[in-house]
Amino acid sequence: MNLPLLWFSIRRHRIATSLLFLVPVIVGVFTGVFFPENQKDREMLGQVAKIFKKALDEEMILDVVTPAGFFNVAFQHPLTFLAVIFAGAVPLMALPSGDRGRGTLDILLATPLSRGRLVATAFAAGAFGAILVAWAPLLGVALGARFAGVADSVPIDAFVKTSVNLTALGLWFTALSAWVSVVSEDGPTAMRRLGSCIFIAFALQVAGQLWKGNTWIRSMGPIGWYRPALVTAGKGTPLLDAAVLFAVSIAMLGVALMLARRRRRA
Repeated sequence: MNLPLLWFSIRRHRIATSLLFLVPVIVGVFTGVFFPENQKDREMLGQVAKIFKKALDEEMILDVVTPAGFFNVAFQHPLTFLAVIFAGAVPLMALPSGDRGRGTLDILLATPLSRGRLVATAFAAGAFGAILVAWAPLLGVALGARFAGVADSVPIDAFVKTSVNLTALGLWFTALSAWVSVVSEDGPTAMRRLGSCIFIAFALQVAGQLWKGNTWIRSMGPIGWYRPALVTAGKGTPLLDAAVLFAVSIAMLGVALMLARRRRRA
């Protein structure tokens, strides 16, 4: 890994990372703003949730009656997923694929910097963004719960475990971005390929939700190893799920580094 290049990459994308960090924080704060203070309102929402439980797997149905379940929105909102994914992907869409397409990658490779170290550095920059944004929902929940006056009813310990799981999910997509960037000839191609992979990941999750009794479909994609609703209910295994995602991330990064070293062209 090259520290000057790492620092440059982090500074290069600091605005994008900062904006993506704010997204889950805002979601968490707004969850507190819209938290129904009236017990009757919460029970009404609970009845609506029961209707969906008949059609969907209970793992993804929020317990909206309690503050602990209601604030899970910050960890399961689609914007949170996308913010974490893009925070890790942005540096890797720029390097190496983006610079390869612009023709500036040759200048970097003319230095003693090897292809492997270049990709490892770009991954480190993406991992920094993904980890940072993965912990943003926890900050949003803390602020939102305080605003709603239910800070004492929110299980911070369970949300910390969920944040670890979300971090592993972010690193999975960061490693995927590294692999896609290595094999792509330019930035737009890498983004299209990454977009297709993200679509497939979400499609597997939706298919597993709609096809009850076939949870193995969800397990084929990374999002199936992220179950915040179960963690809050005390039924999930977030650390084991995170370990699986970490292991696959390391394997994908290893493949990306191998492919980078084998490339004959920049």
